[in-house]
Amino acid sequence: MIKHAQELDPLSLIINVAAGWMLYYARLYDQAIEQLRKTLELEPNYPVTHWILGLVYRKTGRYEMAIAEGERAVDSSGGNPLMRAALAQTHATGGRKDEALKMLNDLAELAKQHYVSPYFFAGIHAGLGENDRALECLKTAHNEKSHWLIYLHIDPSMDNLHDDSRFRDVLGSMGLPSSIGIPAR
Repeated sequence: MIKHAQELDPLSLIINVAAGWMLYYARLYDQAIEQLRKTLELEPNYPVTHWILGLVYRKTGRYEMAIAEGERAVDSSGGNPLMRAALAQTHATGGRKDEALKMLNDLAELAKQHYVSPYFFAGIHAGLGENDRALECLKTAHNEKSHWLIYLHIDPSMDNLHDDSRFRDVLGSMGLPSSIGIPAR
């Protein structure tokens, strides 16, 4: 369907970004990178493109590139909490714990004044290897009915939680499958 949408409107920024995002969720990282780079040719300053490209680079172990894209996403979005959380998780998974913790604390301060989804905090804690904290945040996100949870069972940033029975319990409590047939990479 997304390919058909691209045929109908090849210059649509949101359709092209969605194509890259879908490839990321399908763990087709090389194809996602190719699609997102093409999307940047349409509009080089769209924060969502940089955000997703940063996610893909993170999953492929290209941390410097992931951080650069994450910083572009944060800067071009005006500091959007989603973009900041993704960058914090990249710092965490890339071994830059101090930067991740600083960003985590900054987001926690922001959350005292504005809503920040617990799902974002779960990703950062997962990146830090703090699975107990990540699962607590996911339960809070579930209690708050965070819409981000619809991606939980396919979100590559949560792959390291899949083997935990508590993670499967969270999925089950939402009626989401515990396995999607996509191998973690």
